Amino acid sequence: MSAQKPKRLSLLLGLYLLISVVGFSASVLVWTYHSAIRTINLELGNSFEQKHTLAESIMERQLESVEQTLREIRRNEFFSSEISRGNQSGAEDILYEILDSDPEQQLDILFLSLLENSILADVSSPFFDAESVLTEITGHKTDLLSSGRILRFGKDSADLTIMLRAVPVIRKKTGKVLGTLFGGVVLNNNLSLLESVRRKTKSEAVVFLENGDIVGSTDLLEGETTRILRKAIHDNGEGIHSRSGLLVSHGKLSLSGQPTSLGIVTSITDQVLTDLQHSYLEKGSALLVFSLIFLFITALIIRKLTFPSLENLLSYSADVSSGDLQSRYVSGGIVEFNRLGQAIDRMVRTIRDEIEERRLAQAGRSRLATILETTSDLVSMSTPDARIIYMNSAGRKMMGWQDEDISAKDISHAHPEWVLRIIEKKGIPAAIEHGMWEGETAVINHDGNEVPVSQVIMCHRSQQGEPEYLSTIMRDISERLHTEKVESEAKLLAQEMELARRIQTSLLPGSVSNLHPDFEMAAFMLPADQVGGDFYEITLARSGDLWLAIGDVSGHGVTPGLIMMMAQTVHATVTANIDCDARGAVVKINEILYANVHERLKETHFMTFNAFRYLGRGKFEHAGAHLRIIVFRRESGRCELIRTRGVYLNFKKDISKATKNSYLELGDGDIMVLYTDGLTEAKNPDREILDIDRFTDIVEKHSHQEPEAMKENIMADVLRWCDNKIDDDMTLVIVKRKG
Repeated sequence: MSAQKPKRLSLLLGLYLLISVVGFSASVLVWTYHSAIRTINLELGNSFEQKHTLAESIMERQLESVEQTLREIRRNEFFSSEISRGNQSGAEDILYEILDSDPEQQLDILFLSLLENSILADVSSPFFDAESVLTEITGHKTDLLSSGRILRFGKDSADLTIMLRAVPVIRKKTGKVLGTLFGGVVLNNNLSLLESVRRKTKSEAVVFLENGDIVGSTDLLEGETTRILRKAIHDNGEGIHSRSGLLVSHGKLSLSGQPTSLGIVTSITDQVLTDLQHSYLEKGSALLVFSLIFLFITALIIRKLTFPSLENLLSYSADVSSGDLQSRYVSGGIVEFNRLGQAIDRMVRTIRDEIEERRLAQAGRSRLATILETTSDLVSMSTPDARIIYMNSAGRKMMGWQDEDISAKDISHAHPEWVLRIIEKKGIPAAIEHGMWEGETAVINHDGNEVPVSQVIMCHRSQQGEPEYLSTIMRDISERLHTEKVESEAKLLAQEMELARRIQTSLLPGSVSNLHPDFEMAAFMLPADQVGGDFYEITLARSGDLWLAIGDVSGHGVTPGLIMMMAQTVHATVTANIDCDARGAVVKINEILYANVHERLKETHFMTFNAFRYLGRGKFEHAGAHLRIIVFRRESGRCELIRTRGVYLNFKKDISKATKNSYLELGDGDIMVLYTDGLTEAKNPDREILDIDRFTDIVEKHSHQEPEAMKENIMADVLRWCDNKIDDDMTLVIVKRKG
C-alpha cells in the first residue's frame, strides 16, 4: 500500500502548484491593468469635454446662420410688399430666389405666418413633409422670437426634431408688423451637419439623440456603428463608456447657454485601451503557456504512473461492450483499478451464462413466432375443452379482436353454429384420435359475415401422451369459391347467348344470290354483341312478289336482339299472308310491334325500318324511315343517295298518316345498297367516323364486282378502317339488276 501514496501525492502536488502559479500571476496582471485604466479615463474625460464644447459651438453657429438668413429675407422690400398684398405665390417666389442665390444656405424649414398664425407662404423642403407641423411651430412663436430652440414635433410617418428661429417681418414705411418668418434645420439624418461635427471634433462617429431616441447618425441608422452606440447609451446612459472597440461619450447640448432636449454622442477608436488590452493579452498568453507546460508535465507523470492499469481496464471494458463476453481482466499496478476490473469480470461471467440459456430458448420461440405472425392464414391454439389460448395477428384482424383479450374467447365465438357441430363431432375427435383433421368450414368475421375457410386441426400431446392443446390453421377460400361461381355463371351465360345468336342468325335469309330472275343479290350481318339489333329480310310472297326489308333497333344486347327477331317474324307473316303495298306492310308491322314491345314489354326501343316491294321492270315501291338508300348508276359510274320518309317503328301506335309510298327504279347493271349505321359510323383508332361520303367511295370502288365479292370487299375495307373494333351492328344488302 505504501508504494501507492507517492502516486496520489504527486497528483495533488501538481494541481496545487498549477493553481498557485496561475492565481499569483493573474492577481498581478489585474492590479496593473486597473491602475492604467484609471489614468487613461482621466485624460479621456478632458478630451470628450472639449469635443462636447466644440459641438455646441458648431450648433450655435448653425443657428446664427439661420437667424442671419431670416433677417436678410426680412430686409427685402419686395417680400414685404408681396406680404402686404397677401400674394402667396409672389412671396414664395421671392423666398425661392433668395435661397437659390446662396446654395450654402441649408434651411429645411422656411415659412411665413400672419398675425393670426395662418400660413401665407411655405417653401419648406418637401422631403420632410413638414406641412402638418407648421401650425404647431407657430405656437412656439414667442420663444422662437427671443432665442433659438430645438423642438420635436410628432407626425404620422415619423417625428421631426428641428432647430428653429423666428423673426418678425415689419413694413418699414408704416412700422406695422406683417407677420413672423420662421426658419430652421431638421436634425433628423442631417448628414452634412453631423459630418461637420464629426470632422471638427475628430470623432469616429457622432449621433444626435432626442429624449433617448436616435435622431441622426454619421453612420447608417441600422449600421454596425450606430447599433454599437445605441447599445452603449441604452446600457450605460451619460458618461464615457467602452463598447466594441469604441470609446463613447454621451451628454446634453446647450444653445446660447440654455439647455436643450437634444443630446450628442461622440466616439473615438478605443486605441489606448486596445493597446493596453493587447499588452495584457500577451502577458496572459505567456502565463497560460507556462501553466499549460506545467500541466502537461504533471499529466505526463500521472499518465506514466496510472496508464498501464487504466489501459488494462479500458481494454477489458471495450471487449465486453463489443459483445466479447469470453474476455478476461488482466491485473495491473493500481489496486483500485484491479478491484474494479475483477468485480466486472465476475458480473460478466454470470451474465454470459444467463444470456446463453435465454438465447437458445428465444431462438426457437422467435422462429415460430415469425412464421405465425407473418402468415396470412388464421393460426390459433386452444385447450382440449375449446378455450382459445393464442391467435395470430391475421386471425385477430379477421375476427376484429385486435384489442380484445383472447383468453376470454372460445371456438364458439369464431364459428357459426353449423360449423361448431362439425368441429365438435368430427374435427376434434378425429384430431385427438389420428393427430390431424382437415375439411372446409367457415368463421364469423368482424362484420358478422361467414367467411368460408379450409381448416386443419392438429392435436399436440404432453410427454405423458395426454392431449395438451389443439392447434388449427384456416385459410380464406372465399375468393376461390367466388371465382368458381363466376366462371360457372359466365360459362352458362355464354352458352345461352350462343344459343340466342344461332337462333337469330338462323332466321336471317340463306342464299339469296339467285332468288329472283331480275337480280343478283348478297346480304350479311355482323353483330357487335353476341345478339344483334340489326334486321334485314329478302323474301318471296305467295303471290310471287319480291320483298326486301332493312332495319336497326336502338341499343345493343339481348333486348334489341329479341325485338329484331320479333320484327322479322312479323314482316315475314305480313308479307306472306296479307296482300298489301309497302306502306300497308310498314303500318301493320308497327301496329303489332307497338302492342307487343311498348305496351306489353314496356320497352321503348325504337326501330328504323324500310320495306321494299318489287313492282317489276326494275321498279321498287318502298316506305318507312331508315338511312338514305345508295343507288350506283352504271351509266354515270357514281352513287346516288335517296332519302327515306316516314316514322320509326314503336315510336307511336298509329303511323298511317305519316307513312307514304315512294318509288325508285334500277336500270340494267344498276346496284341498290342497303346498310345500317354500324358501317357509316365505324370509327378508326383516332375516333374519326367513316361517314357516308367515304362509304359511297368504297361502294364505287367495288361496283364492278359481282354482289357476293362486292359484299366481302366492302366489309373488309370497313373493318380495316375501324381496326376490327366493332362498336355497332353492321348490316349490308346488295341488289344488282341483271342486264
